[in-house]
Parts: sequence; C-alpha cells; structure tokens
Amino acid sequence: MVGQSSVQVENRWIAVHEVMKHVQLKRLRLRVYSTLTASLIAIGTAVMAFGGVDKAHPVMLGLLTGLAAIFVLLVVFDSVYHAITKTDALCIHCGESRKMRSFCVVRECPHCGK
Repeated sequence: MVGQSSVQVENRWIAVHEVMKHVQLKRLRLRVYSTLTASLIAIGTAVMAFGGVDKAHPVMLGLLTGLAAIFVLLVVFDSVYHAITKTDALCIHCGESRKMRSFCVVRECPHCGK
C-alpha cells in the first residue's frame, strides 16, 4: 500500500478483522437457530406421529422441552446482548447493520438513506 502510513494500514486491518468477526458470528447464530428450529420441528412431528403428547415417549418429551428451553434462553441472551451493545439492527431496505438507539421511531439508514 503505497503512500499509506503503517498506522493507517493497521487501522484498516483492524476494521476488516472486526467486520469478518461480525459476519462469522452472524453466520454462527443463523446456523444455531436453524438447527434448533429444524430439531424442534422434527421432534414435534414425531410426537404428533405417536399420537400426541399423551402417547409420546417421555424421552421425546424431555428432548422437546430441553430444546425449547435452550432456544428460548438463546433468544433472550441474544436480545439482551444486542440491546446492551446497541448493534445489529438490520435495515429493511438494504440489509446492512446499523446501530440501534433506544426510543428511536424512524431514522434514516446511513448506508442507503431510506
């Protein structure tokens, strides 16, 4: 990078690293939620195939309850984390991430302007 100081290059590298870390965390979160949702649907379908909650095996009901509890805890943790850090509010027009603000009704997106 000709003409740039080492501080500028280092700052750019740090910014790229932060963006990549954010993208990896979003992908991991999507994978975890998708896996849990698919598992809940599969176990719920199996419970219904056995004739409902009354006739289902206790292990199946335990799995269903445990996965539902894990899902709820992850959603609550995720919501609290993003409320504290004020990040990850996606624009409905361009899909880019923007900072969340408390009690903000309408605000223009810094990326697309909508």
